[in-house]
Amino acid sequence: MLGHALDLPTLRDLARDAKVSYHAIRQYRKGQRTPPPAVLTRLAGALRRLGVRVQGDALHLANLAASAWREAEVERQRQIVQRRRRMWRKP
Repeated sequence: MLGHALDLPTLRDLARDAKVSYHAIRQYRKGQRTPPPAVLTRLAGALRRLGVRVQGDALHLANLAASAWREAEVERQRQIVQRRRRMWRKP
C-alpha cells in the first residue's frame, strides 16, 4: 500500500484523465498557451478526481499509522507487565 500511496499523480496522469495531451499540459503550465474553457473544465474535474485519490491514500496511511502506534503501545505495556512479574518472582 505504501508504494501505491507514494506514487503521486503526475502531469501525464492529469493529461490522461482530462483527455488532453501531455504536451498541451506542459505548455499551459509554462504559460505558453491558454486552455479553452472546455479544457479548463476537464482539467478541473481531473484535478478533483486525482485529489480525491490522494486524499483517500493519505487517510488510509493515517489509519495504518494509528493502528501501528496502538499495536506498539500494546506491546510496550505487555513488556512492562512481564518485567514487573519477573521482579515479583525474584527472592
